[in-house]
Amino acid sequence: MEILLKIGITLIILVLVYYQLTFLKWTWSSHIDVKATFSRILKQASPSTKVIVTRDPNKIYQNGEHVGNVVGAVKKEKDCFIFNQIIDTSKLNRSIPFEYKREKYQIIKIQKISGLKLEASRTGSDVKRNVIEGVICRKVK
Repeated sequence: MEILLKIGITLIILVLVYYQLTFLKWTWSSHIDVKATFSRILKQASPSTKVIVTRDPNKIYQNGEHVGNVVGAVKKEKDCFIFNQIIDTSKLNRSIPFEYKREKYQIIKIQKISGLKLEASRTGSDVKRNVIEGVICRKVK
């Protein structure tokens, strides 16, 4: 058994030495761009920002998915929160809570629903789709 282990270790070392010699041969026969090489090494060593997912503070989410954009102010009256306007709500499930700025809210009442809304602005007119206005919610714990 000991002889098999020694043969296995020797084969692994020989394979590693072969790949190191092949790499050295390639290194000495290639034209290396030193600046680009170090730049690539630094890029690979720096942490990737694609790993961390961030949320937009002006959007609402359900199940980690963006389901609407908050437009205007959010007012607090007694135990209720009133969202002035939420647009692009085609994916919003109104029967379950949504997340907004690290808090969960349940919709109690919607004062106005519009499939399409045109609003004049300084740069022309804005087209808003799936608009809900005067959205009264309560905070869910």
